[in-house]
Amino acid sequence: MKIGIAGAGLVGRLLAWHLKQHGCEVALFSKDGMAAEHSCSAMAAGMISPMAELPILPTAWHAMAQDALTWWPKILTSLSLPVYYQARGSIVLSHSKDKSLLMHFIAAIGKNIAPLMGSELHTLESELNPALCGCYLPHEAHIDAGQLMQALGGNLTHPYHVVNKLTSKSIETNKGTFYFDKIIDCRGLGSDFPGLRGVRGELIYCHAPHVHIQRPLRLLHARFPCYIVPRQNHHYIIGATQIESEATDPISVKSTLQLLSAATSVHSGFYDANIIHMKTGCRPTSLNHVPFILERKGVTHVNGMFRHGFLLAPSLLAQLAQNLVNNES
Repeated sequence: MKIGIAGAGLVGRLLAWHLKQHGCEVALFSKDGMAAEHSCSAMAAGMISPMAELPILPTAWHAMAQDALTWWPKILTSLSLPVYYQARGSIVLSHSKDKSLLMHFIAAIGKNIAPLMGSELHTLESELNPALCGCYLPHEAHIDAGQLMQALGGNLTHPYHVVNKLTSKSIETNKGTFYFDKIIDCRGLGSDFPGLRGVRGELIYCHAPHVHIQRPLRLLHARFPCYIVPRQNHHYIIGATQIESEATDPISVKSTLQLLSAATSVHSGFYDANIIHMKTGCRPTSLNHVPFILERKGVTHVNGMFRHGFLLAPSLLAQLAQNLVNNES
Protein backbone atom coordinates (compact mmCIF):
# COMPACT_ATOMS: atom_id res chain seq x y z
CA MET A 1 0.00 0.00 0.00
CA LYS A 2 1.33 3.45 -0.97
CA ILE A 3 0.61 6.08 1.67
CA GLY A 4 1.26 9.81 1.43
CA ILE A 5 1.67 11.76 4.68
CA ALA A 6 1.45 15.56 4.67
CA GLY A 7 3.32 17.08 7.59
CA ALA A 8 6.52 15.80 9.19
CA GLY A 9 6.30 16.90 12.78
CA LEU A 10 6.39 14.25 15.47
CA VAL A 11 3.06 12.75 14.35
CA GLY A 12 3.98 12.50 10.66
CA ARG A 13 7.46 11.09 11.28
CA LEU A 14 6.32 8.61 13.89
CA LEU A 15 3.37 7.45 11.81
CA ALA A 16 5.75 6.86 8.89
CA TRP A 17 7.93 4.75 11.22
CA HIS A 18 4.94 2.65 12.33
CA LEU A 19 3.71 2.12 8.77
CA LYS A 20 7.12 1.02 7.59
CA GLN A 21 7.13 -1.66 10.31
CA HIS A 22 4.14 -3.10 8.43
CA GLY A 23 5.93 -2.97 5.09
CA CYS A 24 3.99 -0.01 3.69
CA GLU A 25 5.50 2.28 1.07
CA VAL A 26 5.41 5.71 2.69
CA ALA A 27 6.09 9.18 1.27
CA LEU A 28 6.49 11.91 3.88
CA PHE A 29 6.11 15.57 2.85
CA SER A 30 7.38 18.53 4.87
CA LYS A 31 7.99 22.23 4.39
CA ASP A 32 11.09 21.70 6.57
CA GLY A 33 14.21 19.57 6.30
CA MET A 34 15.62 16.84 8.54
CA ALA A 35 15.82 19.14 11.57
CA ALA A 36 12.10 20.07 11.40
CA GLU A 37 13.07 23.73 11.63
CA HIS A 38 9.55 25.12 12.12
CA SER A 39 7.93 22.22 13.97
CA CYS A 40 6.74 22.68 17.54
CA SER A 41 7.77 19.05 18.10
CA ALA A 42 11.47 19.78 17.59
CA MET A 43 11.47 22.53 20.23
CA ALA A 44 9.52 20.52 22.82
CA ALA A 45 10.90 19.62 26.23
CA GLY A 46 10.05 15.98 25.47
CA MET A 47 8.53 15.02 28.82
CA ILE A 48 6.84 11.61 28.87
CA SER A 49 4.69 11.98 31.94
CA PRO A 50 1.83 9.51 32.30
CA MET A 51 1.47 10.24 36.02
CA ALA A 52 1.82 14.03 35.98
CA GLU A 53 -0.78 14.31 33.21
CA LEU A 54 -3.41 12.19 34.99
CA PRO A 55 -5.35 15.23 36.30
CA ILE A 56 -6.02 16.59 32.79
CA LEU A 57 -6.22 13.41 30.69
CA PRO A 58 -9.61 11.68 30.39
CA THR A 59 -9.58 8.21 31.93
CA ALA A 60 -9.88 6.53 28.53
CA TRP A 61 -6.38 7.77 27.63
CA HIS A 62 -4.54 6.65 30.77
CA ALA A 63 -3.51 3.19 29.49
CA MET A 64 -2.27 4.67 26.21
CA ALA A 65 -0.19 7.21 28.14
CA GLN A 66 1.36 4.46 30.23
CA ASP A 67 2.23 2.49 27.08
CA ALA A 68 4.56 5.31 26.00
CA LEU A 69 7.16 4.07 28.49
CA THR A 70 7.24 0.74 26.64
CA TRP A 71 7.07 2.17 23.13
CA TRP A 72 9.89 4.71 23.27
CA PRO A 73 12.77 2.33 24.10
CA LYS A 74 11.52 0.03 21.33
CA ILE A 75 11.38 2.86 18.80
CA LEU A 76 14.77 4.29 19.76
CA THR A 77 16.61 0.98 19.41
CA SER A 78 15.47 0.81 15.77
CA LEU A 79 16.91 4.23 14.82
CA SER A 80 20.35 4.74 13.30
CA LEU A 81 21.11 7.95 15.24
CA PRO A 82 21.49 8.14 19.03
CA VAL A 83 18.74 9.91 20.98
CA TYR A 84 19.07 11.03 24.61
CA TYR A 85 16.41 9.27 26.70
CA GLN A 86 16.15 8.89 30.47
CA ALA A 87 13.51 7.15 32.60
CA ARG A 88 14.38 8.16 36.17
CA GLY A 89 11.02 9.64 37.06
CA SER A 90 10.22 13.29 37.64
CA ILE A 91 9.69 15.61 40.61
CA VAL A 92 6.84 18.05 41.16
CA LEU A 93 7.82 20.98 43.39
CA SER A 94 6.28 23.92 45.20
CA HIS A 95 7.54 26.59 47.52
CA SER A 96 6.42 26.19 51.12
CA LYS A 97 3.91 29.04 50.80
CA ASP A 98 2.36 27.19 47.83
CA LYS A 99 2.18 23.78 49.51
CA SER A 100 -1.60 23.75 49.05
CA LEU A 101 -0.99 23.59 45.28
CA LEU A 102 1.18 20.52 45.77
CA MET A 103 -1.38 18.80 47.99
CA HIS A 104 -4.12 19.53 45.45
CA PHE A 105 -1.92 18.10 42.69
CA ILE A 106 -1.26 14.91 44.68
CA ALA A 107 -4.97 14.49 45.39
CA ALA A 108 -5.79 15.00 41.70
CA ILE A 109 -3.41 12.20 40.67
CA GLY A 110 -5.26 9.80 42.94
CA LYS A 111 -2.25 7.58 43.57
CA ASN A 112 -0.44 6.62 46.77
CA ILE A 113 2.11 9.42 46.57
CA ALA A 114 3.53 11.09 49.66
CA PRO A 115 4.68 14.71 49.87
CA LEU A 116 8.41 15.13 50.44
CA MET A 117 10.14 17.92 52.34
CA GLY A 118 13.62 19.36 51.79
CA SER A 119 15.77 16.60 53.28
CA GLU A 120 13.68 13.89 51.63
CA LEU A 121 13.92 15.60 48.26
CA HIS A 122 17.70 15.76 48.65
CA THR A 123 17.90 11.97 48.46
CA LEU A 124 16.62 12.30 44.88
CA GLU A 125 18.19 15.59 43.79
CA SER A 126 20.78 16.78 46.29
CA GLU A 127 21.11 20.33 44.94
CA LEU A 128 17.52 21.53 45.16
CA ASN A 129 16.62 24.53 47.29
CA PRO A 130 16.02 23.00 50.75
CA ALA A 131 13.02 25.27 51.29
CA LEU A 132 11.07 23.44 48.59
CA CYS A 133 8.56 20.65 49.08
CA GLY A 134 7.47 18.20 46.43
CA CYS A 135 6.60 14.69 45.35
CA TYR A 136 8.34 12.05 43.28
CA LEU A 137 6.66 10.43 40.27
CA PRO A 138 8.71 7.31 39.51
CA HIS A 139 7.18 6.17 36.21
CA GLU A 140 8.14 9.13 34.04
CA ALA A 141 10.75 9.74 31.34
CA HIS A 142 12.10 12.45 29.04
CA ILE A 143 13.61 12.52 25.59
CA ASP A 144 15.64 14.99 23.52
CA ALA A 145 13.02 16.12 21.00
CA GLY A 146 15.50 17.67 18.59
CA GLN A 147 17.64 14.54 18.41
CA LEU A 148 14.53 12.41 17.99
CA MET A 149 13.25 14.46 15.07
CA GLN A 150 16.64 14.16 13.37
CA ALA A 151 16.69 10.40 13.94
CA LEU A 152 13.16 9.97 12.59
CA GLY A 153 14.06 12.24 9.68
CA GLY A 154 15.34 9.23 7.77
CA ASN A 155 11.70 8.67 6.80
CA LEU A 156 11.43 12.15 5.26
CA THR A 157 11.23 11.54 1.50
CA HIS A 158 10.02 14.97 0.32
CA PRO A 159 11.67 17.80 2.30
CA TYR A 160 10.94 21.45 1.52
CA HIS A 161 7.65 20.62 -0.16
CA VAL A 162 4.89 23.11 0.64
CA VAL A 163 1.59 21.22 0.56
CA ASN A 164 -1.06 23.23 -1.27
CA LYS A 165 -3.95 20.77 -1.55
CA LEU A 166 -4.97 17.29 -0.47
CA THR A 167 -7.48 14.97 -2.11
CA SER A 168 -8.39 11.39 -1.24
CA LYS A 169 -5.63 10.12 -3.55
CA SER A 170 -3.17 12.99 -4.11
CA ILE A 171 -0.88 15.53 -2.48
CA GLU A 172 -0.35 18.73 -4.47
CA THR A 173 2.81 20.64 -3.55
CA ASN A 174 4.93 23.50 -4.87
CA LYS A 175 7.09 20.86 -6.57
CA GLY A 176 4.41 18.77 -8.23
CA THR A 177 1.45 16.47 -7.57
CA PHE A 178 1.93 12.96 -6.16
CA TYR A 179 -0.57 10.07 -6.10
CA PHE A 180 -1.18 7.41 -3.43
CA ASP A 181 -3.62 4.77 -2.24
CA LYS A 182 -4.23 6.68 1.00
CA ILE A 183 -3.61 10.27 2.17
CA ILE A 184 -3.03 11.28 5.81
CA ASP A 185 -2.90 14.88 7.01
CA CYS A 186 -0.55 15.40 10.00
CA ARG A 187 0.15 19.11 9.50
CA GLY A 188 -1.00 20.33 12.90
CA LEU A 189 -2.00 23.99 12.73
CA GLY A 190 -1.02 23.96 9.06
CA SER A 191 -4.08 21.82 8.38
CA ASP A 192 -7.38 23.33 7.30
CA PHE A 193 -9.30 21.10 9.70
CA PRO A 194 -11.91 23.18 11.58
CA GLY A 195 -11.98 23.60 15.34
CA LEU A 196 -8.24 23.63 16.04
CA ARG A 197 -6.52 26.34 18.04
CA GLY A 198 -2.92 26.96 19.01
CA VAL A 199 -1.62 26.80 22.58
CA ARG A 200 1.69 28.60 23.02
CA GLY A 201 4.81 27.22 24.65
CA GLU A 202 7.91 29.23 25.61
CA LEU A 203 11.34 27.73 26.25
CA ILE A 204 14.76 28.94 27.31
CA TYR A 205 17.69 26.66 26.46
CA CYS A 206 20.68 27.19 28.72
CA HIS A 207 24.03 25.72 29.75
CA ALA A 208 24.35 25.55 33.55
CA PRO A 209 27.71 23.96 34.50
CA HIS A 210 27.01 24.37 38.23
CA VAL A 211 23.71 22.48 38.07
CA HIS A 212 23.57 18.68 38.34
CA ILE A 213 19.88 17.86 38.05
CA GLN A 214 19.01 14.47 36.54
CA ARG A 215 15.20 14.49 36.49
CA PRO A 216 12.56 16.80 35.02
CA LEU A 217 11.19 19.24 37.57
CA ARG A 218 7.74 20.85 37.51
CA LEU A 219 7.34 23.90 39.71
CA LEU A 220 3.74 24.60 40.71
CA HIS A 221 2.84 28.26 40.99
CA ALA A 222 -0.44 30.17 40.95
CA ARG A 223 0.69 32.65 38.25
CA PHE A 224 3.66 31.20 36.36
CA PRO A 225 4.19 27.45 36.71
CA CYS A 226 7.19 26.16 34.82
CA TYR A 227 9.35 23.11 34.22
CA ILE A 228 13.08 22.42 34.10
CA VAL A 229 14.17 19.49 31.94
CA PRO A 230 17.77 18.22 31.81
CA ARG A 231 19.68 17.44 28.64
CA GLN A 232 23.19 16.12 28.20
CA ASN A 233 26.32 17.93 29.46
CA HIS A 234 24.63 20.34 31.88
CA HIS A 235 22.19 21.70 29.33
CA TYR A 236 18.65 22.45 30.49
CA ILE A 237 15.32 23.59 29.12
CA ILE A 238 13.32 26.04 31.23
CA GLY A 239 9.82 26.45 29.93
CA ALA A 240 6.13 27.18 30.29
CA THR A 241 3.93 24.71 28.48
CA GLN A 242 0.35 26.01 28.42
CA ILE A 243 -0.22 29.62 27.47
CA GLU A 244 -3.62 30.34 25.91
CA SER A 245 -2.34 32.31 22.96
CA GLU A 246 -1.72 31.64 19.27
CA ALA A 247 0.95 34.36 19.05
CA THR A 248 4.24 33.26 17.51
CA ASP A 249 6.15 36.37 18.60
CA PRO A 250 9.51 35.93 20.34
CA ILE A 251 9.41 35.41 24.08
CA SER A 252 8.71 38.60 26.02
CA VAL A 253 10.94 40.20 28.67
CA LYS A 254 8.21 39.52 31.25
CA SER A 255 8.05 35.80 30.46
CA THR A 256 11.83 35.53 30.37
CA LEU A 257 12.17 37.12 33.81
CA GLN A 258 9.42 34.91 35.25
CA LEU A 259 10.93 31.70 33.93
CA LEU A 260 14.47 32.57 35.02
CA SER A 261 13.24 33.71 38.42
CA ALA A 262 11.44 30.42 38.88
CA ALA A 263 14.52 28.42 37.83
CA THR A 264 16.86 30.27 40.19
CA SER A 265 14.42 29.74 43.07
CA VAL A 266 14.75 26.00 42.47
CA HIS A 267 18.55 25.94 42.07
CA SER A 268 20.86 28.94 42.58
CA GLY A 269 23.27 27.52 39.98
CA PHE A 270 21.01 28.89 37.25
CA TYR A 271 22.21 32.40 38.14
CA ASP A 272 25.50 31.53 36.41
CA ALA A 273 23.93 29.71 33.45
CA ASN A 274 24.50 30.86 29.89
CA ILE A 275 21.40 31.31 27.74
CA ILE A 276 21.92 29.53 24.41
CA HIS A 277 18.66 30.48 22.74
CA MET A 278 14.96 31.05 23.39
CA LYS A 279 12.09 29.62 21.38
CA THR A 280 8.32 29.84 21.15
CA GLY A 281 5.79 27.68 19.36
CA CYS A 282 2.11 26.77 19.22
CA ARG A 283 0.78 23.24 19.61
CA PRO A 284 -2.42 22.21 17.78
CA THR A 285 -5.20 21.72 20.30
CA SER A 286 -8.77 20.48 20.07
CA LEU A 287 -11.64 21.76 22.18
CA ASN A 288 -11.27 18.91 24.70
CA HIS A 289 -7.43 18.89 24.74
CA VAL A 290 -7.13 15.33 23.38
CA PRO A 291 -5.99 14.19 19.93
CA PHE A 292 -8.33 12.95 17.22
CA ILE A 293 -8.27 10.80 14.08
CA LEU A 294 -11.07 11.72 11.70
CA GLU A 295 -11.93 11.09 8.06
CA ARG A 296 -12.88 14.14 5.95
CA LYS A 297 -13.39 14.06 2.18
CA GLY A 298 -11.42 10.84 1.92
CA VAL A 299 -8.41 12.21 3.83
CA THR A 300 -7.50 10.90 7.29
CA HIS A 301 -6.67 13.74 9.70
CA VAL A 302 -4.48 13.11 12.76
CA ASN A 303 -4.30 16.20 14.91
CA GLY A 304 -4.86 17.96 18.24
CA MET A 305 -1.94 16.48 20.17
CA PHE A 306 -1.74 19.53 22.46
CA ARG A 307 1.14 18.93 24.94
CA HIS A 308 0.67 15.16 24.84
CA GLY A 309 2.44 14.29 21.60
CA PHE A 310 5.35 12.38 23.13
CA LEU A 311 2.99 10.74 25.60
CA LEU A 312 0.11 9.57 23.39
CA ALA A 313 1.48 9.46 19.83
CA PRO A 314 3.41 6.14 19.99
CA SER A 315 0.42 4.01 20.94
CA LEU A 316 -2.23 6.03 19.10
CA LEU A 317 -0.29 5.91 15.82
CA ALA A 318 0.47 2.22 16.26
CA GLN A 319 -3.29 1.59 16.36
CA LEU A 320 -3.86 3.78 13.30
CA ALA A 321 -1.14 2.01 11.31
CA GLN A 322 -2.58 -1.38 12.23
CA ASN A 323 -6.09 -0.30 11.23
CA LEU A 324 -4.89 1.01 7.87
CA VAL A 325 -3.12 -2.27 7.11
CA ASN A 326 -6.08 -4.36 8.25
CA ASN A 327 -8.52 -2.37 6.09
CA GLU A 328 -6.30 -2.86 3.05
CA SER A 329 -5.91 -6.61 3.47
